[in-house]
Amino acid sequence: MPVYRLWPNARQAVRDRNYSVLPSILQDWSPADLAEFMLDLPASQQAIILRSLPPRKGVATFRRLYPTAQHFLLQSMSKDEAAVFLNGMAPDDRAMLLEELPEEASREYIGLLSPEERILTEKLFEFPEGSVGRLMTTEFLTLRSYWTIQRSLEWIRKSGSEIESFDFLYVVDDQGRMAGSPLPGGDVHGHRHGLF
Repeated sequence: MPVYRLWPNARQAVRDRNYSVLPSILQDWSPADLAEFMLDLPASQQAIILRSLPPRKGVATFRRLYPTAQHFLLQSMSKDEAAVFLNGMAPDDRAMLLEELPEEASREYIGLLSPEERILTEKLFEFPEGSVGRLMTTEFLTLRSYWTIQRSLEWIRKSGSEIESFDFLYVVDDQGRMAGSPLPGGDVHGHRHGLF
């Protein structure tokens, strides 16, 4: 059954404050479907939806919302809740959100980041405002040039779920240097070792 057919059920559960049924209604929805559904809800109801999701799915859904919705939701959360969502965002998405906020709010949210995530975010802010450097992702997949296809696929399955999206797979040598020219979809032109 298409997810949009369940939208009335989810809306009714929120309106009736029947929050205990939300997890079962929303369990098969993708983060993209959830974000689309939430667009039509008042911000207070968006927060209810996010809180009813497992943490990982909640973060994945939060990442797909518009920055204005993200900001409102962060304001409605405790500092601990906000920290979970902010730390779960890709650094480039987080930088885009923080760039659009008032400076005081941006500083407060940066203070909620883990040391590692704070460093990644601050590195992006070193680039000029509005530049491509500030919007780039710092998360990508690399494969070792000597890995078999099976080993590479295992690595992609294991590590790929932690990266927001990847359009390129970079094949590197033992020193982390590129071992060919990347092409969309993970093909590598000029690779000599027979991985692809």
